[in-house]
Amino acid sequence: MKIFWLIPLCILMFFIKISVENFDDAKREQRAVALWMSAQDNPDENTNAKIRLAIENLSYSQLFDKTRVVNPTLLADLYYTLANSQHDVGKSQEYNQQAKLNYLHALKNTPTKSTNWASLAMVKWDLQEIDEDYLRYIMNAHRYGQHEPRTHIKLVQLSAKIIANDFTMSSNLEAIFLHHLNFGITHSKSRSDILEDLNMDSSIRNKYCSWIKEKHSIKAKLKCA
Repeated sequence: MKIFWLIPLCILMFFIKISVENFDDAKREQRAVALWMSAQDNPDENTNAKIRLAIENLSYSQLFDKTRVVNPTLLADLYYTLANSQHDVGKSQEYNQQAKLNYLHALKNTPTKSTNWASLAMVKWDLQEIDEDYLRYIMNAHRYGQHEPRTHIKLVQLSAKIIANDFTMSSNLEAIFLHHLNFGITHSKSRSDILEDLNMDSSIRNKYCSWIKEKHSIKAKLKCA
């Protein structure tokens, strides 16, 4: 009969363990966000060190060397930020690979999160992995985020990179990027970011203007000739 008392005790211990882990994860995420905000608000020689410390808070070893990941989307964003700050190409690729793995990890639980699909496409471009997965990521970002402001920003930023590198695009991709430009400069949460990016390089704005084949309100917004 004594063994039956072990069953509820084991169940209780299991739930206590889960509660403790969740509390610890929440504290780790708070510390990581604080470090990242500090790195963004006060960029200095310690910026990358703060980002690496934030990464350590979100990915840590447990018993038997099992790695626990807290908020894989945030972790991927941190790796991507670190990749873009590197002068060493090898290091940049290493961090981008980690970003890609964590975005894919996050999408297992949130397969319709368009910003993650858009971020994945940007990572693939930076790694110069222009393959079927790259195209699929863009398509999924568009499919799930046709009216999502952060997706507008990310896909316009991606298209700017493609244009700047004079890379040939299909008419389907042009239509997708033009959609997000159009809705992006209309939406209050994405307008200023997108226009700021476009104003930095008139050649990219001119390329967008060349895609607009007919009279369209977007021409006036872009100040097309």
